[in-house]
Amino acid sequence: MIPFDTFKNKYFFDIYITAETPIHIGSGEEGLSPLDIDSSVLKDSEGNTIIPGSSLKGVFRSNLEQILRGKNVKICDEVGGNPCINSKDRKKFDNEDSWFSHIEKNICEVCNLFGSNSFSSRVFFSDAMADKKQQNINYRDGVKIRRDTEVAAIKAKYDYEIVSSGTIFKT
Repeated sequence: MIPFDTFKNKYFFDIYITAETPIHIGSGEEGLSPLDIDSSVLKDSEGNTIIPGSSLKGVFRSNLEQILRGKNVKICDEVGGNPCINSKDRKKFDNEDSWFSHIEKNICEVCNLFGSNSFSSRVFFSDAMADKKQQNINYRDGVKIRRDTEVAAIKAKYDYEIVSSGTIFKT
């Protein structure tokens, strides 16, 4: 097993992502003023809209899982409580070499590349940023729908920002 303080191969890729439809990557923050937008898009300190690297990594990981499952490659189900490597098993091993040997024998291909609760990722995704001069942010209105009656809730209008289609993000 290759230790993490050693690079065997190191590659850098420039990726350009074009929004084919309007997108909303929410910041999760609400404005203080009642005049502020209810749900703004995530921006960096300079006002550039960003897609977090963790979101990009999640998309790549889930697509790889789907492809490999379609080819009948055994992939663990960490979210479903069936991980290929369980960190609680660490106590069963006397030393690091036997633990690493266990990991090497049992880790699935996806966890080996993207990491798991017991194993660090081998890939890193930086945030994708849109150029502030080229991004086009618009506003949309929404209405909260009650789950029990499936009709609009009273006084539940909200507004949110979207990044228009055609916006290019670079990571």
